[in-house]
Amino acid sequence: MADFARLARRSYGLERDTAIQLRHGSDNIESPRRPRLLIISRKTTRAFTNMGAVAQAAAMLGYEVIVGEAEQHSDLPAFARLVNSCDVLVGVHGAGLTNMVFLPAGAVLIQVVPFGGLEWLTGVTFKNPAADMEVTYMDYNVQREESSLLEQYPRTNQVMTDHYAVHE
Repeated sequence: MADFARLARRSYGLERDTAIQLRHGSDNIESPRRPRLLIISRKTTRAFTNMGAVAQAAAMLGYEVIVGEAEQHSDLPAFARLVNSCDVLVGVHGAGLTNMVFLPAGAVLIQVVPFGGLEWLTGVTFKNPAADMEVTYMDYNVQREESSLLEQYPRTNQVMTDHYAVHE
């Protein structure tokens, strides 16, 4: 996977091979620029319902925040350059996260795992390949009480009590 990621970066002429390096401790940054965080936005299913708050929290932590929608980018080389310019990629589980192949080595991928027992799938589709591509992987599992499914189904509905019913 590391070789494939390097090949993808070279094929698109991407300049960054390594992400910004932050030192442990307060505000010690080895680079003159702030780290960039790209949030992959979705408009339909599995969309962030609090995008503004997420972006604001990341900015308050010192990130330069970019919100991008992979589905709207028909210009793959341009989107690849955008991803490669970032140090952190955040998104809800889905095809948009496959853009992690354009991240520089040492970057961080944060996958938001929707409610519904997808942990096994998210591991094999993004967690394992990220490690093989020299990308640090983190995830956040949406809990039932955080899911927007509660707006559609009562807590006692099978969709809310049986993780696998969500997929039916």
